[in-house]
Amino acid sequence: MQRHEMMTAMTELGLKGMAGAFDEAVTTGLQRKRTTMEVLTDLLRAEATHRHAASVRYRMSAA
Repeated sequence: MQRHEMMTAMTELGLKGMAGAFDEAVTTGLQRKRTTMEVLTDLLRAEATHRHAASVRYRMSAA
C-alpha cells in the first residue's frame, strides 16, 4: 500500500491523530532503526493523545 492510500484509509477510519503523526513516526523510525512494533506504538500513542485533546476541547466548549 502506498503512502497516500494509507493516509486516505486512516482519515476514512477516523484516525486523524495517527494520520497527522504518520510521516514523522515513519521517518524517525527509519532513522533510528526502530521495529515495526515501535513505530505502530508511536502511531497508537499519537491517536490516543489526539482523541484525549479532542475530548478536552469538547468538554471545555460545552462548559
